[in-house]
Amino acid sequence: MTENNLQFQTELNQLFEKYQDAFELPYLNEIVARKPLFSETPMTAEVLITSINPSYRKRQDHLSAASYDFYSKAALKDAYFKKYHNLFKAYIEHYNFAYLDLFYQRHTEQKDLKLFLSEDQGVQFLKDQITLSRKRIQQLSPKLIFVFNRYAANFWDLKPEKGIYTQAPWLGFTYETISELDGLYRITGSLLSNKIPEPLKGNLVYFSTFLSYRTSKKALQKVYDDIPEIMKIIEK
Repeated sequence: MTENNLQFQTELNQLFEKYQDAFELPYLNEIVARKPLFSETPMTAEVLITSINPSYRKRQDHLSAASYDFYSKAALKDAYFKKYHNLFKAYIEHYNFAYLDLFYQRHTEQKDLKLFLSEDQGVQFLKDQITLSRKRIQQLSPKLIFVFNRYAANFWDLKPEKGIYTQAPWLGFTYETISELDGLYRITGSLLSNKIPEPLKGNLVYFSTFLSYRTSKKALQKVYDDIPEIMKIIEK
């Protein structure tokens, strides 16, 4: 594991230890006790694929450890990661890709994330993770970010839902639309500070639905149609 990933692992473990047994709901303490899971990333990446948090798998596999490699043989065979490699197969050899989740606690149901949002400690736990994720994203400095989860868009501060809006800002980016492509935005600045320039200003973010067997053919076709058009923009 590279030095930057070892450092991140240390910070993440310290954060999870801080919140062990810190919640009113025993189930949330159980989730935190599963330990965090993160994707190892390079120092920089031209394209960043993101979602919201790792699923919890009871079986032992390549995601049972503390970290994983998006490019590993195990990931290439994994149904979840394989879809991204297939989706970007025309570009993945020509661009430096990376993958990360915004949060690192292991659970499969989205409603579990809402349980964290129901407690003050849970909100702070998520915000502390967002702080680490924001730093990682800035260090990676991707020209293009894909957010494949509609609910995750709330934590990117793109028109957050009412309950989440009251806790905003999260990642704290501001945006402008730049084309006729629905879901494509350019980062214009930061909600967190107007004194420090936003390192990702000018970079692109594409917000889309979560890709699974439940995704409609229409929604999936839109993603396949949009990607070549988006890639043309960063190729200019």
